[in-house]
Amino acid sequence: MKYSVLEEFIDYQTNEYYPAESEYETKDPAWAKRLQTLGHLGDEIKGDPSDDRLKHVGGGNFELPNGEKVRGKENALEALEKLEKDEKK
Repeated sequence: MKYSVLEEFIDYQTNEYYPAESEYETKDPAWAKRLQTLGHLGDEIKGDPSDDRLKHVGGGNFELPNGEKVRGKENALEALEKLEKDEKK
């Protein structure tokens, strides 16, 4: 399950930093609910077909299929769209 990060935090279970506007992924719905209650996480992100081609590498960074790293999900989706258009040429 993936969630949008509303407020930056450090996940004490993994000791990983999550900045605001990044994504948080967990398999523990109870832990996600606790983080939502604390105001760190927003709603669960429902799958976007293009998400399958993006790899979240932590800290709000995403890796495109060509290995390029992009900061921020919106930027990564835009870069992925451009990459797909270039592949079709």
